[in-house]
Amino acid sequence: MTKEIKWLTYPEIVDAADKSDLAAAECSEEHWQQLVSATRAQLIAAYEAHRVSPRSLYCALCRRHMDDEDGCGKCPVAEKYEPDCDGKFGWLAASLAFEDVIAGKSCFRKWRRASKKVLRQLTEIAEELKKGK
Repeated sequence: MTKEIKWLTYPEIVDAADKSDLAAAECSEEHWQQLVSATRAQLIAAYEAHRVSPRSLYCALCRRHMDDEDGCGKCPVAEKYEPDCDGKFGWLAASLAFEDVIAGKSCFRKWRRASKKVLRQLTEIAEELKKGK
C-alpha cells in the first residue's frame, strides 16, 4: 500500500516565506521531497486537487523574493544558479517533465530524474544557509 502524503498547504508555504530565507528554503525542499516521493497517481490526484505544482506558487523562496523589483531579487537560488531557475538549477526541465506527466505524454522516470536534481540543489542551498554562506 502506498503511503499517503500530507501535502504542504499554501498558508504553510506563505508562513515559511515570511520567516527567513532558511525557512523558505527548507519549505521548498520539503515540497520537492513530496513531489519526488509521490507516485504517478498521487502526483496527478494532488495536482487535480490544486495541492501541488512545480510552479512558483508552491515555492516559498519564490514567494519570498519574486516581488522584488529585480525579478528574483536576492533569492539564494538565483544567486547560486544565475541568472534564474530556468538554466543550471534544473527547475525548467522538471517543470516541463511534470506537465508532460500530468498530460499523460511523458515517462514518469524522466520527471523523477529531473525532480530529484531540483531536490538535491535545494538541499544544498538549505545546507549553505544553515552554515551562513
